[in-house]
Amino acid sequence: MSSRNRVHNSASTITETQNTSRVLSEAITLADAGNPEGALKLLKSDGRTNDVMANARTVCLMRLGRGEDARKTLRSVVMSSGCTWMKPDVPVIYRANFCMALLLSGHPQGCRSVLTDMKEQDHLSVQRVWHALEDWKRSLTFWHRLQWRLGIEPDVQFVPDFVPGDFVEPLSIPSPSSEAIPQSPTVRTASQAV
Repeated sequence: MSSRNRVHNSASTITETQNTSRVLSEAITLADAGNPEGALKLLKSDGRTNDVMANARTVCLMRLGRGEDARKTLRSVVMSSGCTWMKPDVPVIYRANFCMALLLSGHPQGCRSVLTDMKEQDHLSVQRVWHALEDWKRSLTFWHRLQWRLGIEPDVQFVPDFVPGDFVEPLSIPSPSSEAIPQSPTVRTASQAV
């Protein structure tokens, strides 16, 4: 490859990254303003299919209450084809979002199994999913807890009392308070915005 082609390819890669960043930033702004549907439409109309955009679509789907669609969207990004374990080189927020999508789509056993295998147990996103799973378990009736302990998934839908999903690494967003669990880091409450 000639040096001219390498320079052209580098320039087009930089432009592609800038365009992805711009669209992602606009989508995060829409979703954080309470419009995950608009953010999802923007991401779909953009047409990019990279991992960053798949994660962003997953977050929007979770915030719209479409856990099964979210799970399907991110599965191929975080799991190897035909395997039941996650790729270790995938960013932790993608894997944590996949766990949350499992919980939202009615697969709490899968959520727990995948969370247990994650090495980054101290990561904010992973802790948020663990807290959500524990909250769900506390909401179970005696019979549902018995089913859970026997390895049977109870037919009890998880309904989050927070905005699920992380678009970007939580530590990369300055937060004026330490109330990060279980609140999603890209969402600010009215008191934090002042």
